[in-house]
Order: sequence, then structure tokens, then C-alpha cells
Amino acid sequence: MGDLLSLRELAKAYGKDASGLGRKLKKLGISRKSDDKFDKEEVDAALRPKIGANVDMPSTSTRKSTTGLHPSAAPIATPEDAQRAVSLIKQILEQEGSAASVVDLNVARTAETILRARERHLRIEVASGRLVDGKTIEAEIFNIARQDRDAWLNWPAQVGPLLASELGIPEIPKVIITLEKHVRELLRQRSREAFEKAASAGLDRARSSTKWSDLNG
Repeated sequence: MGDLLSLRELAKAYGKDASGLGRKLKKLGISRKSDDKFDKEEVDAALRPKIGANVDMPSTSTRKSTTGLHPSAAPIATPEDAQRAVSLIKQILEQEGSAASVVDLNVARTAETILRARERHLRIEVASGRLVDGKTIEAEIFNIARQDRDAWLNWPAQVGPLLASELGIPEIPKVIITLEKHVRELLRQRSREAFEKAASAGLDRARSSTKWSDLNG
């Protein structure tokens, strides 16, 4: 036998209304023990037959109130779903400097409130222009890099004749071809250095290389 708790104490532990919990226990056939109190282990087993001692299986109304934890998440239906939900709630609270050894409805609501506050903050940051989507930034950087590459590739044909004239070299095409060779080698070197920096920063080099490989000249 576990701890003996009054109906009010049980309601506080589960984050439920005392009268509603009393009706549920009566429906489940859970009777009071000595001193008009309930055996908590027996109540745990009756209320949480699938998930375990630390998490209450959400009712239909509870699921509606906690879906904000993940807008696209399906209702908790298996022990694995419950464990993932508990891990998420604990992670959110730990990030805010709090910790919960037992996850009940009140703790879940606290985590949900934190997530909603974060979402509001993100929407404000996006609307103000202070926060920009990563793909938008990547596209802009790619366009700048492509313009820089095109400028370098066009440079030998522009400066080759002038350089040949200043140096007194009659073979202008040879000068242009030589400049192009060294420019392309420079572009390849810069491309390799950029990929190495991306890799050291933890960026997806494979994804970048497929899109950015055209910039190496």
C-alpha cells in the first residue's frame, strides 16, 4: 500500500478539480481506505495504466488545452509519445532555469505558456525585420558571391589588352589566357577556403557544395 491521501491532496497532486476527481475515482471503483483517504498507488495505477507513475494520460479536454506545445503533434496515444512529451516539457523548463521531477498538468501548462511567449517574440522579431529567414540570407549571399565571381571572370578580357600594351607584349590573347588561368585558380582556392570555414562552423558542407560549386570558376 502506498501513501494515504485525502481527496483534496490527490486533486492538488494531479492538478485536478477535487469534485471531478472524486467522481472519476468512484466511476473507476476506487474506494476510500482508513481515515477516509485514498491509496495513492492504487489511484496512480487506475489513472495512469499505460504511461507510468509520473505522467497522467490526458483526457480529451486536456489534449485540447496542451496541443500548443507542438501545433502539429498528434494526441498522446502510446508510452513512447508520453515519454517524448515529458522530455520536451523538461527541456523547456531547464532552458528557463527551472526543473521538474514530476510532470503534471500545471507543469505542462507552464511549458506551454513559455512556448507561446517564445513564438510571440519570434513573430515580433520577424515583423520588425530584426529576424530574417536563413534561406533569404543564403540567397542574398549567393547572389553577391556570383556577382563577385562574374566580375573576376570578366576582368582578364578587360585588363589583358591594357596590360599587354603597357608591358609591350604583342600577343594579347596569350596575356588574356594567362590571366584567366590564374584568376580561375584564385576562385578555386577561395571556394575551398569558404567550404573549410563552413565545415568548421558546423554548416552543411554537402548541401552548400551542390549549390555553391558553380562559384569556383
